[in-house]
Amino acid sequence: MQKLELRNNLSEILKRLKSTQIIELLKPSSGNVVDKTRLVKLLIDSKAGYDQQFSDKERERILQQFDAANVYSTGNFSILISFSSAIGTNPVGSTNIPKGNLLANDVVTDFYSFHKTLQSTFNLIDNLLLNQKELFDENNDFNIDEAQGKGNLILEIVDNGNIGLKKLNYILQALEKLIEIIYLLYDKVEKEQFVMQPSVILVDSGSDISFIFKLPEKAANLIAQVIREAWDFVVNNKNYKLERNLRTLEKSLTVIGKLKEANDRGDIDRETTQVLKQGLIENVEKLISNNTVTKQIIMEENEFSNRQILIESGNRYLLENGANNPSEKNTNSGETPTETKLLH
Repeated sequence: MQKLELRNNLSEILKRLKSTQIIELLKPSSGNVVDKTRLVKLLIDSKAGYDQQFSDKERERILQQFDAANVYSTGNFSILISFSSAIGTNPVGSTNIPKGNLLANDVVTDFYSFHKTLQSTFNLIDNLLLNQKELFDENNDFNIDEAQGKGNLILEIVDNGNIGLKKLNYILQALEKLIEIIYLLYDKVEKEQFVMQPSVILVDSGSDISFIFKLPEKAANLIAQVIREAWDFVVNNKNYKLERNLRTLEKSLTVIGKLKEANDRGDIDRETTQVLKQGLIENVEKLISNNTVTKQIIMEENEFSNRQILIESGNRYLLENGANNPSEKNTNSGETPTETKLLH
């Protein structure tokens, strides 16, 4: 599991289990009494939130690491509810109960410590491992659309095994070419020059690898759009082969239509149009055929997992075109990927 995914899952668990409210209510420094009615409601809501987590395998795995099943066991939770409900009021007629009486009970103390540990683990990851605050919204939640809107291009490489260095290098080269083409497109068509140099602000690995690249907002959004449109084309054309479907894929990319319009207006010449068009198609195809798309695509919840579709389509591509895929060639062969020559 990636650090970013662990952070997001922990954040969701904390919300569903009402951890922040429970900690605030029970911590010694927040007063000497606890509102019994509020405590019982929080316990019931927390148990309901805990039960909901089993619909997500990743969150279930996290909870297992914290021994949550024992904390939320039927026996344990019955003691929590009974003790919190039956404890005497103080003063007479008040729903407030002495906090010291609560925390003297081992089950209550363990429950409080469990939530403190969850919160501390989240803070450690959030503060020390993921310090890119611009990736998160005002509620400290990871909103991938908002993050991309700030110029963060988030790509994910998926695989069933370890990703080889040669394949990684091939993917990064294709991405670099795609970025160059997008920069050139804005320069030639929109008359807008980007001076920002693309940079990597986060590499996050687990079963897959995520890269977050800092780019001008327009460039990040356009690259994400190109990958999305190409992905939709590949998914809807299971027998896709680049050599046979160039024109079909070309029609699926909105930006290529804009290139043709610019050519027709005389804003760019025919040669530049062809270079940009070919570079866009070739390099986005290289990314997808090597199991690389935006994280938005991987995170989508569909009837079929986009992650598995990507792996299967990549495997099929290698079977059909492995000999022509530079990322699979022998490093001693002297062969290198065909490069799109850009106009400068």
